[in-house]
Amino acid sequence: MVKKIDAVIKNVASGLCHAATALTLFLVAVVVADVLLRNLFQMPIVGTPVFARNALIGLTYLALPYVTLTQKHVRSEFVSTRLKEDGLLKKALDVIACLVGFVVFVLLARSLWNPTVQAIRRGEVDREALAAIPLVPFYLACLAASVLSAIAIAWVVFRMFYHEKGRCDPRPNSEFQ
Repeated sequence: MVKKIDAVIKNVASGLCHAATALTLFLVAVVVADVLLRNLFQMPIVGTPVFARNALIGLTYLALPYVTLTQKHVRSEFVSTRLKEDGLLKKALDVIACLVGFVVFVLLARSLWNPTVQAIRRGEVDREALAAIPLVPFYLACLAASVLSAIAIAWVVFRMFYHEKGRCDPRPNSEFQ
C-alpha cells in the first residue's frame, strides 16, 4: 500500500514538473516569436506580456511538489553536513525543517483559497490592450501545487520514519535517479 501511495505521489509531482517544463518551453517560444515579430515586422503578439507575467508564477508553483518531494530546495548545508547521517539531531533538524515547510504550504494554500474562488465566480481575466488572459488556471495551479507540496512534505516525513526493508526507501530521491 505504501509503495502504491509513493508511486502516485511521485507520478503526480513528476507530471506537474513536466507540465511546468512544457509551459516554460511554450513561454520561451512565445517570447522569442514576439521579440522577432516586434523587431522585424513591428507586429507584436498581442498578450505576450500578460501571458508571461502569469505563466511565470504558474510554472514556478507547478514545479514545487517535485522539488519538495525530492528535497532539492535551496537550503543551508552548513549545520547539516557537520552532523552524523543517522544522528538524532540531524533527524530532528530535518523534521523541524519539514514542519516549517508544511506550515508554510498549508498557509499558502489557505491564502490562495479565497482568491481562487473569487476568480472562478467572477471569471477574472488579466487585461492589457486587446489581450484578456483568464486567471482561473493560474490560481488553480498555484492552489493545487501548494496543497500537493504540503502532501509531499508530509510524505517525506513519513518516509523518514517508515523505512523497513523493502517497504520504502528513506532517501528522498533514490527512485528518481
